[in-house]
Amino acid sequence: MYQFKQFTFEPVLEQLHVDEQIVTLRPKVAQLLLLFLDQPGKLLSREEILSQLWLHSEYRDAALTQSIQELRKHLGDNAQNPRFIKTYPQKGYIWISPVHRKYKIARFLNRINFFRSNFVSIMMLFITMIGVVLSLSLPNFFVKKQQQGAHVTVSLPTLIVMDIENLTGKVEFDWWGFTLQQQLKKGAGHAFSIGNEATFIDQQNDTHKPDKTTVFSASLTQQQQRYVLNYQITRNNQVPVYGQLFSENLTAPLDSMVTKLVQQLNGVVQPVSTEVVSANHDSRISYLSGLHALTHYGISAASPFFQAALLHDDDNQAARLELANLLWKTGQYSLAQHYFDGIDLDESDEFLTVRYHLYYGQFLLHEGRFDSVEVSLAKSMQFANELKHRSLLGQVYQLEADLAWLKFDWPRHHRAVQNMKLINGGLSVSLLESQRAFYIANPPEAGLEQNTELDIEDNLKVINRAIHYYQQQKQLAPLMKSYFALGQNYQAPLELRKEALYKSLNMAKTQGNVYLQQQILLYLGFFHIQLHEGNAALTTLWKLESMNALSANIAIQAEFLISMAYMDNVLRADIFDKTSFINAKRGFEKLISDNKSGHITQANAQLLLAWLLVHQQDYTAAMSLTDQAITTYKAYKFVDSLAYAHYTKMYILLQQEQFEHSLSFATEKPKHKLTAIYKSAAQWQLGHFDRAIKSMTETKVRFHLQWQSTDQNLLHHFIEARNEGVKLDSLPQLLPPPYSVYCQSEWVFE
Repeated sequence: MYQFKQFTFEPVLEQLHVDEQIVTLRPKVAQLLLLFLDQPGKLLSREEILSQLWLHSEYRDAALTQSIQELRKHLGDNAQNPRFIKTYPQKGYIWISPVHRKYKIARFLNRINFFRSNFVSIMMLFITMIGVVLSLSLPNFFVKKQQQGAHVTVSLPTLIVMDIENLTGKVEFDWWGFTLQQQLKKGAGHAFSIGNEATFIDQQNDTHKPDKTTVFSASLTQQQQRYVLNYQITRNNQVPVYGQLFSENLTAPLDSMVTKLVQQLNGVVQPVSTEVVSANHDSRISYLSGLHALTHYGISAASPFFQAALLHDDDNQAARLELANLLWKTGQYSLAQHYFDGIDLDESDEFLTVRYHLYYGQFLLHEGRFDSVEVSLAKSMQFANELKHRSLLGQVYQLEADLAWLKFDWPRHHRAVQNMKLINGGLSVSLLESQRAFYIANPPEAGLEQNTELDIEDNLKVINRAIHYYQQQKQLAPLMKSYFALGQNYQAPLELRKEALYKSLNMAKTQGNVYLQQQILLYLGFFHIQLHEGNAALTTLWKLESMNALSANIAIQAEFLISMAYMDNVLRADIFDKTSFINAKRGFEKLISDNKSGHITQANAQLLLAWLLVHQQDYTAAMSLTDQAITTYKAYKFVDSLAYAHYTKMYILLQQEQFEHSLSFATEKPKHKLTAIYKSAAQWQLGHFDRAIKSMTETKVRFHLQWQSTDQNLLHHFIEARNEGVKLDSLPQLLPPPYSVYCQSEWVFE
């Protein structure tokens, strides 16, 4: 325990005491404070602190800066006039206040790398030493008392508390598990004789097993933004009885958690919670069972539990909220609104309040009510920050990123995603961003190839790790989302992607998640279009259209992709497909004239209809549509989409023999292959033969991964015509059309 000025710091509990108040620090902030208190007066460089606390973390510098600011806030410290932490620019930080150690504790954080690598050995040595002391100083199995002149021996059952297994993937919870283990031993000491777990493990290999022994083992996971301690209690070698403890915040004191677990050791195991959800026992148990079912089995399995919780206690606001959040995901929008409206926040705790605004904001976003989403977002952000609940805060930032995306606010989207990464790491961003990796149906962020939030290769590694973890934990709901993310990662093999997409679709059906079914079917339609499987895409998208309770946004995207599938049939057919042409043209024209489509969807429809007309050599109409699309893309700063429209215009101008005008759209080093090829073609038509060949050769080098046999054929014709001194009359027919590449970020088709 450390004391400085008016503060007392307990590193094991990560608690800061001041003026009879207790503040529980975030684990990294507590570790940072301990690092300073162990070395007062010493200048600690940023790199030294990072190597101790953030060795392998993403955004290490930002995390350190944030933790310093957070620690100063707790201490009431000021960087300009410091009392505790003084900053030395370009050098580091120094603790300047006197520190008094009331008790000497192990400074494990100063040797965190050694601690991690030798954790098991250290703990086993520590436990063994405790066992030796206890065996020498305390009676392990008997309490003797004298009654009526005779000695009566009362035998206490033995309790073995095994190490808490940390399955959250977060190293800081290793120490939390050890603390809980020791507190539980202490709390159960009045009813049990505490045995040595190391000795007990050795005895399991013997034929003789100790009688009257209760074994407690547990693992910590994270589900539905809550922490879940899954535990089992085995009495006298009988069949284990399983239980769960749900906690909103592990940084809270362990006293109430230990008390509840000791009660479980003395009775029947059942789900328990540190959050107050209902005074009614049956309602509380049904609610907790619903949370477990929601993670492991999905919406269909969870809904009956939440309904049962409300039957037992109509005032169970937590169950009402979870049910409302499930209803809109099954397409029951009106009923979901009814349940949201019925939630009373006046008497609710802060956790329920932040979760209400988060869930309701997601529902409003799906409904397209952006102004109302902003209100819910602001409130959920406020409460999540006050609670310092990282998982909930990560969900709030995801909601903000989704809203910013749909409002085309790229700087805000970028900030929200960075905050998500800082809080939750790569997985949450993988699930979010992988769903936006396809063009047209959901256009990429402006300048995505220069300013991407998502490293596709790293994303694939993260998703594969997530799939392995959720399979082991048998958490089917997040496993379904991870399969969906895998299906959208174009670094994975095509067959693996296809298999993952259909796995996620089947799981969504089984779990009753209508909302996710619609998202998966939408992407599957586009997936088949990219493979030029127009009829397969149509079959998939018709299934989507036949579903009930389609949101307006999903319905519009389905209409767009159906038109695109018909267009693909036209562009790929050897013989003119009149029926597909009429259906595609009619579909695009409907989207263009419908104000509900939105400006971006209208611009995309204009560009694709222009491609369809280019195929029919109707260049005048195609040019008009392309110009309209360019105006919209410029207004919304859709850089990639604007590039597609620009090289479409270049192609039309080449066909119309406006070579100078076509060349004006090309920069010195074009960022897209077709722009570069059309630039060379314009140079050739203007008589700059050597320059055209040089440009094509440079294009081959720069875009070697996208270079096709048709491109090589065009370069060959350039060289041959120049050597023979003849005019290349067939050039317009040799040029690859603008629709030869559907998505520069994915595959290129000849």
